[in-house]
Amino acid sequence: MSTRTEHLKVLATGSLFCLMSIPLSSVDADQSSSDPPPTHSQVRIVRTDLTEHTGKLFYLDSERVVLELPGGDRSSIRPDQIAFIEVDPQDLFDHSDIPDTYSSRLWLTDGTYYRIDPRITGDQLIWKNWSLEQVDAPLDRILAFNRRMNDPPISSENEDLVILENGDRIVGLIDRLGSDLHIERQDGTMIQVPFDRVASFVLLNETTAASGPRIWSNGSDKFTVDRFQYEQGIGLIFSDQSGQQISSLHTVDALVFDPDSVLPLAALDPTVSGLDGQLRYHYPRPHVAPGTWPLDAPSLTVSGPIRLQWNLPQPGMGFLATAILPSSLRRHGSLELIVSDESGVLLSQAIDGEDPTLEIRLRIPGRRLVLELHEQANGPLQDSIRLEQAVLLAPPESD
Repeated sequence: MSTRTEHLKVLATGSLFCLMSIPLSSVDADQSSSDPPPTHSQVRIVRTDLTEHTGKLFYLDSERVVLELPGGDRSSIRPDQIAFIEVDPQDLFDHSDIPDTYSSRLWLTDGTYYRIDPRITGDQLIWKNWSLEQVDAPLDRILAFNRRMNDPPISSENEDLVILENGDRIVGLIDRLGSDLHIERQDGTMIQVPFDRVASFVLLNETTAASGPRIWSNGSDKFTVDRFQYEQGIGLIFSDQSGQQISSLHTVDALVFDPDSVLPLAALDPTVSGLDGQLRYHYPRPHVAPGTWPLDAPSLTVSGPIRLQWNLPQPGMGFLATAILPSSLRRHGSLELIVSDESGVLLSQAIDGEDPTLEIRLRIPGRRLVLELHEQANGPLQDSIRLEQAVLLAPPESD
């Protein structure tokens, strides 16, 4: 029996990152004086009560978030009141500064993923990350690897799957990663495949959602940390059990203190049906945009007339989204968007070429979220919308 076969019974534990070990107490303004302080980033803070604040981030830790508002006043917010923090896209890091070699992607079993440059050193495979230096990923914690694509490859039902650069597929059990992949085939034989011939692979490892604060980088990474902290003149400091890392806030898309506070709408499977009195021969499911997205909330394209219903994990959730009539459809597109739950209609708004954008910010009292698209003056022609950053927020806790 292979080593990994035994490990699959009891998954190995290990540190998530190999980060630079920098004690927080040693990080102060004097030590960073040789480098110019990072420019303060404009951020948007969305609270669990659906209110939001924009301003420059002044300070952040596990106890408080201090925001510098327009005019110079400062506001302090408790982290448990915050659903997520989003960095202003105008302040983000220029992707062109990331070397082209960081074009591969690695997914781990805890739901995190990384933009990487896999390198061979001797017989060792090193997962280099553009921001974290190196990702420590034991074989039993890897879910998938794709050399050139943002989306994980399709997996085999019962065994690991390796796809070579020439399109050949190998099914078996990956026992070792290094300069070669060691694969145990169904008949018990072992084969070795040079890693540079591998386009992608998927491992049948058990998945377990990580706990702790999460960071989405604008280099298309998502990682979980024990804690993070932001200080003017220093930057964003984040750490897990293996050490600490300092990064500019400009490399971050979004931050979440509690991963249970935000649920992407795309993570739920809707029931799709037609509208009363409007015959349609096909009711397409929402199209989920591929790739990686901040808050794991991809763009959803909904084609009307149609009715979508999502069963929610709990009552009282917040619903945030931006509904957009794409520019290519604004000549004839004309529809009514209705949001309701089991208690009745919560929002009804026309969307057309003259008013193509609708900001949705609602509390859903019940356990069902219903979204309907009704045709208007121009009939069902070009009645499709795009839902951007559609997320559900856990109800606020009582103070």
